[in-house]
Amino acid sequence: VTNNHSKDLDYLEEIWEKAVELAMSKVPDRIPEVVSEVSRRLVDIGRYEPAAEFLEGIDAHKDAITVYIRAGLWDKARALVNLHPQYQQFVEDQYQKQMHGGGGPTAPAATRGHGRMMPESDSAASGPGTGDSLQELAKRGDWDRCVQVAKQMGPEAIDQYVILHGSALIRQKQSDQAAHIFLLYGTPISSPSNIDLYKQVAKDILGRGRPSTQPDGAWLPATQEVREVLYKLWTNMRSTAGIDQKQLKEIEKLMNVAHYLCLFTACKTKGGALNEIAQRISLTLVRYCDILPADRVFYEAGQACKGAGKLNQAFVFTNRFLDICDAMEDPDADLDNADFEHTDVPFDFNLVDKPFISEDAREEVRDWVLQLSMDQKVEPVLDMKACYKCSTQIYEGSLTCSNCSVQFKPCVVTGLPVPRGRGELPPDEVYVNFHNGSFGFKDYCDFNLKL
Repeated sequence: VTNNHSKDLDYLEEIWEKAVELAMSKVPDRIPEVVSEVSRRLVDIGRYEPAAEFLEGIDAHKDAITVYIRAGLWDKARALVNLHPQYQQFVEDQYQKQMHGGGGPTAPAATRGHGRMMPESDSAASGPGTGDSLQELAKRGDWDRCVQVAKQMGPEAIDQYVILHGSALIRQKQSDQAAHIFLLYGTPISSPSNIDLYKQVAKDILGRGRPSTQPDGAWLPATQEVREVLYKLWTNMRSTAGIDQKQLKEIEKLMNVAHYLCLFTACKTKGGALNEIAQRISLTLVRYCDILPADRVFYEAGQACKGAGKLNQAFVFTNRFLDICDAMEDPDADLDNADFEHTDVPFDFNLVDKPFISEDAREEVRDWVLQLSMDQKVEPVLDMKACYKCSTQIYEGSLTCSNCSVQFKPCVVTGLPVPRGRGELPPDEVYVNFHNGSFGFKDYCDFNLKL
C-alpha cells in the first residue's frame, strides 16, 4: 500500500506500522529492510517523527538524526547525539547550514504535529546594502538573513541579533532553541534586560515539569546547554566592572542548579558506587525546590535516601512530596513546614502542571509512607550535624547555621556544605575541567570522598 492508493495519511501510517510489527513477529531477519522502507514512506508523507523513531529502533542513528533535522526537530536530533556523540559535528554543521540559509535536504511540511521544516531562505542573502535592517528581518521572522546581515555588520550587530532572536523564541515558548542561540552566539550584557532574558530562559528550562517516564535524552541536552550558557555568562559578568551583584548572584544560583542537576543525572545513571554521590546531590537539589519542580526534587531525594537505607530522611522527604502533590491539586492547601524549620530549604515551591509520577504511583508511595509510619524504629527527622563554630545541631544539607549564621561553602561535587579547614578547589577550575573532560569523573568523586 502506497500513498498512490490512499490520501488518508493516518491510515497509511497505521498500515505501514503494522508491516513493521509483522516483520518483528514473523520475519525478524527482514526487520532492517522493512523498517528502512517504512521510514522512507513516512518521510514522503511528512511523518518525520515516527520515521526517525523506527530508524532508532534498528540502530540507524545517523539516518534518524537526518530525519529529525529535515523536520526541524533539533531537540530530538541533539538528544540522540547525546547518546551517540560521534554525530555531534554532523548535527552542528547541518544547523549552521540551516541558520545561514544553506542548502541541505528538504522535505514536505510535517502533518499532525510530528515535525516542521525550518524556514528556508532564498538564494539572495541580505547584507549591508540591501536595505533590510535587523529589526525588519526580525519582524518578518527571517532569522537566516538576520544572522547573515549581523555577521557582515560586526560584533555589535551579532549581539543585537542574539537578543532579537532570543526574545522571539521566548515569546514562542521555545526556550530550548533560545538557549542554543545564546550558546552559539554569546550572551551580551550591555543591558540589564538582557540578563533578565537569560534568567527567564534558564528558569523555564530548569523549572518545567516532566513525567518520570520521559527519557533523559528528551530533556537533558537543553539543561546541559543552559548550564554552559550560564557559566559563560557568569564568567563574563564577574570580569565586568560595575555589574549588578544581585544579578550576578542570581545567575550563579541558576548555574549551580543546572550543574548539580546534570551531575545528579550522571551519577544516578552510572549507578553502583556513585549512588552514594547521587543521594548527596539529591539533598542539594531540594534547596532549589523554588526553581526545579518541587514534586520531583522531594520525590527523588526520598527515593535516594530510601535506596541508601536512610529511612528517617526518606520518610521526611517522601511525606513532603505527598504534601506538595496535594498542593498541586489544591493551591490553597496548607503545608506543615515544621520538618524544615531552621533549614535553608525554601517554603516557596515551583508547582508545575505535569506531575512527576502517575496517580497510581503516588498511591503506592502513600502506602509505603503509611507502612513506614508504623515502624517504631523509624523516626521522621532530618540527619543533623554540629556547626563547626557554635556546635549547634543543624540539618546536614544547610549552607547556613540557623544559630550563629555562619556560611558554609558548597562542595562542587555534591553541593553539601564543606566544613572549615577542609580541602577545596577553586570553583572555576573545577567547573571547566570537569565539563571539558580534562579531569576524569573518578578524580572528582575521589576529591569529594576525601573532604
